[in-house]
Amino acid sequence: MFRLTWEGPEALWMRPSSGAIQKQRVYRWENKWGFLLLERGDWLAESRLPVTHTTKGDTRYLLETVECLEDDAPPYWVDDVWEEDVVLVGDGSMAGQSMSLVGSKEFLIQFFKDKGAVLPPEILLRLGKGE
Repeated sequence: MFRLTWEGPEALWMRPSSGAIQKQRVYRWENKWGFLLLERGDWLAESRLPVTHTTKGDTRYLLETVECLEDDAPPYWVDDVWEEDVVLVGDGSMAGQSMSLVGSKEFLIQFFKDKGAVLPPEILLRLGKGE
């Protein structure tokens, strides 16, 4: 699985037009991330490894491989923790000026195609190398 995060004007343009804003606490330790939806108590943890990053105009892109973790809570020690408002839409989320999607290479490419947008060549090249 991949996680594609992009930040800037293109993320704002693709922002979901609907969806409830929820408060989320984010935990980061080593190359692992945890997300706790405060209203519902839902927890998700994942391990991320960077694949590539690039800039297209004023928009920055980061492509990572993602593996879900079985952790049911963050460890006692974390490198960083913060709270943010997030809008969850399908397999994606929007927080601030960043949008993030998790899925297969086909899913990510189709999402941009459906929006009438084009991924930067560096991202397409890395997605073309498989999962």
